[in-house]
Amino acid sequence: MDSNFNDKEAFLALCLAVASQDNNLDEAERVPLVNGMKKAKLIECEYELKEILNSAIKKMPSIFNDGKAFLFDEKKLEIFIEKIKDSLSADKREILFNTAVDIAVADGILEIEAELIFLRKIHELLGVKKNFNIIIGEKAGF
Repeated sequence: MDSNFNDKEAFLALCLAVASQDNNLDEAERVPLVNGMKKAKLIECEYELKEILNSAIKKMPSIFNDGKAFLFDEKKLEIFIEKIKDSLSADKREILFNTAVDIAVADGILEIEAELIFLRKIHELLGVKKNFNIIIGEKAGF
């Protein structure tokens, strides 16, 4: 990651990172991503995503490794989240985290333990105030 993200790129990059954790980006994950970006007032329509995606990709070494998940060791994840955190207001970080959870549950209720661990780390690093277990419980129906 060679440059700072703007708010739109930051939001989209983290959503894609979450969507990729099960190694399968699908249509069900697109809907919460678009809705979250609209709620955060980052886009007005879905067609804006292509341009944002293109600019975000240029700021990352690669979005996917052969369509597989973003691979983060602890330090890389911290750096990635710091770039995102620096680009978004606290309100938008809250919306982003809720969107990330919506994306994770869109194609199944957190079927992969790695998704849950990844979300917990994101929650902590973004500094989301609302309790993690409460958010997950509300979103996943626990």
